[in-house]
Amino acid sequence: MRSFVERRHPRVAVNLDVLVEEENRRVGRAVALRFVRARNVSLGGMLLETSEPLTQGAKVNLSFVAPNDERVFADAEVVWSNDRESGLRFDRVVGEEHILAMNEETTECETPMAMCPWM
Repeated sequence: MRSFVERRHPRVAVNLDVLVEEENRRVGRAVALRFVRARNVSLGGMLLETSEPLTQGAKVNLSFVAPNDERVFADAEVVWSNDRESGLRFDRVVGEEHILAMNEETTECETPMAMCPWM
């Protein structure tokens, strides 16, 4: 696991609604749409608060509105998940500049390292 200083991308504490579309590998199409809450975000991934766990290893499509009112879309993989939270690693982001803008406007979050091992 990486230490805090080795992280590629700083995380920013957020409170964003995120639309998650989880893909079913067997049928190759979306099986679940749900809104969840993002607790932190970086150029590398996102920490989501969930009422039901996402499937570890699942591919998901995300959509959310950044604080500057611009929409961001991302393809991601669920790296870890428990009963309350899921850690995602971004594979592709459309609107990356809006995540960068969040980094410039806020300070880095203090989520424990174990919560975001992909960073």
